[in-house]
Amino acid sequence: EAQTVRGAEENLAARADIVAQVAAALAGRGIELVVAVVPDKARIERATLCNAPRTAQSTARYDAFQAMLRERRVASLDLVKPLDQARQDGPVYYRTDTHWNQRGAAVAAKAVAGAVRTPLDAGFAYRTESAPVETEGPGDLLRLMSLDLVPETLSPFGIKLRPSSDRQFVARTVQTDKPAEADDLLATGPGDQVVLIGSSYSTNANFQGSLQEALRAPVTNVAEAGGGCAGAASTYFGGSAFTETPPRLIVWEIPERALSKPLQAQDRSLAQERSLAEVK
Repeated sequence: EAQTVRGAEENLAARADIVAQVAAALAGRGIELVVAVVPDKARIERATLCNAPRTAQSTARYDAFQAMLRERRVASLDLVKPLDQARQDGPVYYRTDTHWNQRGAAVAAKAVAGAVRTPLDAGFAYRTESAPVETEGPGDLLRLMSLDLVPETLSPFGIKLRPSSDRQFVARTVQTDKPAEADDLLATGPGDQVVLIGSSYSTNANFQGSLQEALRAPVTNVAEAGGGCAGAASTYFGGSAFTETPPRLIVWEIPERALSKPLQAQDRSLAQERSLAEVK
């Protein structure tokens, strides 16, 4: 998250152009796009960085990209404010992992739902349940340093060898009610109402479930772990599901840390995607 990348501003601008192209193409088809840029963990948890310096590039990146989207008339949700506010009452990112935790994902989902303007079929209801037993969280930072192979303490001396693993009661969101006509609607209607494209932030911490509960609508999750900015978007827009059964609403979750990196094949593929270029 703190890396300095050569050509970062050009990469930000290129990705802003791609997002604007997608937004315009979807608007031409009557599909709402909600862009949700996930702030770096280091941005939200800055108070716990032990005075570790952040580069000027990484500090300015979030606001710079949001400004570029505004210049291109693309509405983008600012998740820094709700996550910052929620952070006052407890962590919103895992301590030993780079991703938001279940609480942070739920805060973000509510913020996304509050930005939606498209009417969705009402009557769906969801409830989030917690597992009865607490288990270890994901811990990608521990794996990155191979500390997952090291015991937390050296027995019998009780010497601390590494940070304790995150613990959580895994959340699961279940549907509790749906409209009487929902079965016919889903069987014969235009397809998914809401599609979520994004990265590992959308595949963990029950973000999809929290989003369903906040929207009171089913959400089809096509996010790809490791997909960065455009991986899942390139796959989805290039597939038959989008062209044959387009949704009413698309939520595009984008990790801030992926924005300034050099453009990948998926970014270029998305910029040239014919299903988006040929607006009908």
